[in-house]
Amino acid sequence: MVYGTEKPPAPRRTRIVIVGVGWVVLGIPLFVGLSFWFGWWVLVGIAAAVWGTIDYAKHGDMYTAIDHAASHHIRTGEDGESRFGSDT
Repeated sequence: MVYGTEKPPAPRRTRIVIVGVGWVVLGIPLFVGLSFWFGWWVLVGIAAAVWGTIDYAKHGDMYTAIDHAASHHIRTGEDGESRFGSDT
């Protein structure tokens, strides 16, 4: 089996459930607590966290693409036909 393809990425519905539980269990309490220390500056962190959450829910993790690019079949050209339309 080719490295980087052993585990399929989580489906979109699973990613939405994961981020929903993460926000309820960790995100909201964390940002409420941080708001006591940092005041309205915590909104910058909330904006970054919301952007990251939406990106993850739409596209999935970034590590699957990195693993795929770093695996041997990209460097050796074994995946040339599916990526570039030729058998290079």
